[in-house]
Amino acid sequence: MRSITAAWEHRAYSWEQLQSTSSLLRITELSTACSSSTCRVTLKGFPFAMVDRLEYLEAAENIIIHVRSNDAAESDHIELMQRPSTQGQESC
Repeated sequence: MRSITAAWEHRAYSWEQLQSTSSLLRITELSTACSSSTCRVTLKGFPFAMVDRLEYLEAAENIIIHVRSNDAAESDHIELMQRPSTQGQESC
C-alpha cells in the first residue's frame, strides 16, 4: 500500500444543495479511504455536519476534506474550491 504523507488536490463538483458528510465522501470517492483513516470535513473552517445530517450548501462553497492515515505523521487533504493565495504579500 502506497503512503502519501503530504499532498493536496483541488477538485470541483456539481451536487445537490442538501448534503451530509457521508454523501460528500461518496461524491469525492473517499468513502473507502475514510473507512481505514481518520477523515474530517470542514466548511469555511468549521466542522461540517457534526452529526451525519443534511446541511444546505450555497453555490461555490469551499469544503475541505482532511484525510489522516492512522499511521501517518502528517495529514493529507483535498480542497474542493479555490482559496486565495497569500504568497508575496507583506505583513504590516
